[in-house]
Amino acid sequence: MTTITAVYLERDHTASSTQATGYLVLNHDWRLNGVRVVKSSGGRLLVSLPHRQHGGRFDDFLHPLNKGARRYLSDTVLAAYEKLVASEAS
Repeated sequence: MTTITAVYLERDHTASSTQATGYLVLNHDWRLNGVRVVKSSGGRLLVSLPHRQHGGRFDDFLHPLNKGARRYLSDTVLAAYEKLVASEAS
């Protein structure tokens, strides 16, 4: 199983829907760049930036293959985001 061993986020203070950007470290071996926390009508949503393929087509660089993996990824990153927000408030 893949384990998220670190989450690094920076707040985005622009007027856009993007709340934070950063990257994940997986299993202490892999870095996934382009992670965004976006405010949507249903709450906050974890988004991974698409990668531009040759020929201009965009494709997801990483996406979970099942609901459990998606929930683990989202819960971990959103918890790190909430911790970031709380640390800025204190």
